[in-house]
Amino acid sequence: MRTAGDILASRGAKKFVHFHTDHWEPFAGDWDRWGDDSEENAEAILTFMEETANNPFFDRMTLFYNHPLKTTTLSDTSLETGDLLRFDLQRPFGWERYAYAIRKCASETNHEFQVHIHHEGVTSGDFFKFSHLNWPGGCSSHELDSSRLERMIEKTLSDFREITNLDLLNWHFIHGLWALNASDTSVCNVVDEIEILMRHGCAGDFTMPAGRRVVDSKIKYPHTVLATNKSKGYDLPESEPRRIGEDQGEEPRFLIWNQDIPFTHCSIDHYGSDEIKGALEDIDGTNKIWAEGAPIIGDVAFLKTHAHSMNRLYWNEGAERTYSSPLVLEIFQSMKNSCDDADISYEKWTVSEVVEYLESQDGTLTKVLAREPPFEAQIEINDQKIMHVCRQRLDRLGVEDSGLFDYYLDRLDNGSIYSKSDLDILRHIFDNYSKEARILEIAAGCGQISFSLGEMGYKHADYCEVNEKRISLGQEIKEKINSQTNIITDDFRSLDLKHYDLVFVTNAVTDMLGVAEYELFQATIKSGTPVILLYGHYGKDNAIFEKLDNNPNISHSDVGTNNVAESTTGRRGLIEYSIMV
Repeated sequence: MRTAGDILASRGAKKFVHFHTDHWEPFAGDWDRWGDDSEENAEAILTFMEETANNPFFDRMTLFYNHPLKTTTLSDTSLETGDLLRFDLQRPFGWERYAYAIRKCASETNHEFQVHIHHEGVTSGDFFKFSHLNWPGGCSSHELDSSRLERMIEKTLSDFREITNLDLLNWHFIHGLWALNASDTSVCNVVDEIEILMRHGCAGDFTMPAGRRVVDSKIKYPHTVLATNKSKGYDLPESEPRRIGEDQGEEPRFLIWNQDIPFTHCSIDHYGSDEIKGALEDIDGTNKIWAEGAPIIGDVAFLKTHAHSMNRLYWNEGAERTYSSPLVLEIFQSMKNSCDDADISYEKWTVSEVVEYLESQDGTLTKVLAREPPFEAQIEINDQKIMHVCRQRLDRLGVEDSGLFDYYLDRLDNGSIYSKSDLDILRHIFDNYSKEARILEIAAGCGQISFSLGEMGYKHADYCEVNEKRISLGQEIKEKINSQTNIITDDFRSLDLKHYDLVFVTNAVTDMLGVAEYELFQATIKSGTPVILLYGHYGKDNAIFEKLDNNPNISHSDVGTNNVAESTTGRRGLIEYSIMV
């Protein structure tokens, strides 16, 4: 009798990869009185970790985590958003215990975290919960729907990162109630959803095959599309779908995972429906359907399954979990046995590993799936990384020996390693300089600006610092975050500043510097290298600013405004000096 392994072998497969994408929703209960349920939710997560750690088939899942937000209704329309809805962080009584469990799961298991968002309750459609409010211009519009989703994504990713310490700069998505990009308008009417997701770092969607068949792509194979801002735009010709293995072109594209296997045979939600349970009971038949419909890329056959493993149906007394149900384990053991008999390797991968393999098989895929995350997201992640190292060093060495001194201690106490001028210079460079630019920071302290530039992809970010304790602090940060940023411990006045495309200083208040560097900076600027100085923060006085301002061959403008710099002291900040054109 022909087995599933025989079918895979006849199709040229040498490896069978199962990857499980769980719609992971571990919170439950009445959120208005959530403290009553916090212990139960946290314990469920910890139990999940324990039960899956040595599971033969589900110890390496991809958890598409639905992070909870609180929707607040406003009495008046927000001037900022034009909306009566605002999204806030969930911080009810008992939150710390829940966050601890999430963090532990993210850091101490083989499971991978990705993103799952339900927005049907706050955007237009049959599930919208707030039509009773006094909406001055109507409760729904394309602009409001898109704005709400974007704000949800921003808030979700920010809190998600803080709790888990995961970067989530490039991530993957499963849509709540399946309806990606307004493919089912009873659920979702955000026609530019894919564009929004891509803008925030999302590379692909793993919703399909879906519980609502109307949303499934016509292409039953992993492929990419261009963002097309129409209902179910990913299935329209203008999205220019291209299967993995075809030339993906040059424009940014979005990955759509699909497979020629019915939804009922991709789900392990054994309490979900009679059809799903029947497919699980038909072990030989379902194994063959998997073998026949699994997309084969290179010589690897893939099966994506899904479930809602934290649904409380599976956590009631006497209930069987999805991942440990004898019914589920038996069907996967049968598939593995069939693969073994056909000399086909059986492996468990995460979504990231699947995508990494796809990119290895399609040389044009990496480029079109690459994302430039929003500036704010990159800053937030770098802030957390650097502060983490600084806090550890502070605990170990104290304020003085750590090199933090009161200057950085105040910043740690205020919750950010960055000052306003730090953020202004980072934004200016991000907006105006290529990743290949040669950049030098002078008197960099612990190097927070230059390290951030390096983490944002700037390949030639150097910084100068001569204080030995600050140098040691910077070296530890460099090591801990695995940075390629170059730390120069020589006096910057001995360097060839003309070598750089930009030189900047944000904090060099010392008697050892001042107007004496005018000739050096003037020559650097005249060579074509701009110099940025923070007014009032170079030397013991502002004499160098006066001389540079009065040089008829040098122009000066405020960083961030592109206006001629004001002469009034109180209104000056970062000033960019460049050759007069």
